[in-house]
Amino acid sequence: MPPRKTKDHEIDDKGDVRLNPLWVPLSEFSGRDLDNSPEGAKWQYAVTEDGEITRS
Repeated sequence: MPPRKTKDHEIDDKGDVRLNPLWVPLSEFSGRDLDNSPEGAKWQYAVTEDGEITRS
């Protein structure tokens, strides 16, 4: 599903939406990431075309 709105800096020189360099596959996600996150932190996730879950 494409984003509803993008900002100019979110688009690359080919007109594609830039990928978040902080995306990590859920299989590589560590519980320490949760333990070290600030209280009330919100995590975003996405499901790739091949069904893998990533977080940022």
